[in-house]
Amino acid sequence: MLVPDEFLTIDSSPRSSTCNAIFTDSGGDDAYLNNEDYTQTICSSTNGYSILASFTFVDIESGFDALNIYDGPIVSEDSFIFSIEGQADSSDSLIYCSDTGCLTFQFTSDGSVTPQGWEALISCQFNCAGEPDTTMVDTVVVDTSTVHIQTLRKEQLLIYPNPFNDFLLLSRWDPGMEYTIYNLSGKIIQAGRLEEGQINVSDGLSQGSYVLVIRKDDEIYGEIIFKE
Repeated sequence: MLVPDEFLTIDSSPRSSTCNAIFTDSGGDDAYLNNEDYTQTICSSTNGYSILASFTFVDIESGFDALNIYDGPIVSEDSFIFSIEGQADSSDSLIYCSDTGCLTFQFTSDGSVTPQGWEALISCQFNCAGEPDTTMVDTVVVDTSTVHIQTLRKEQLLIYPNPFNDFLLLSRWDPGMEYTIYNLSGKIIQAGRLEEGQINVSDGLSQGSYVLVIRKDDEIYGEIIFKE
């Protein structure tokens, strides 16, 4: 599994900077409390990168408690993205990204009923569209043919964190999906079938740039990835 650099709770600090963290309600593994009112801004710790929050678990009292998400470092009507409440898990694809480099979370609870709260993975990438850095090559030669790297939109398939350390996660996956990782010369470095929506890249990849290609039937998706 992905090992975070830190654990953040909504009440831990009004502002944090990270590209690899688990973000939860005030209770962490336990329930949150009554009458909470917390605001936290989380920004990318890598200059120029977008910030991404992917919720793996949500249990917030519907109609009474809410986690509001804002695009940027302040709470305002213009920057409001979404209000999370009720129950959800990773299959619901609750993924929010900001090209400003910051997401602001505002949580309030009423005076009764305190469920388990939420857990989200915080990561960074070049931008919310998943487009590669324009200074990098966007093609890779495979078996004398050229596979063009397509732009990935977050409603299709989001690969994160990028840059990565030991694991890559996918916002959605199907058992039939296969992956191949190439270096920029077109040599296959690693390949296999996707399992549980993640790819273990802890062995065999040195620091640098690679191309990840995902195949499902006749569909091919690709993205330039960076090992830290």
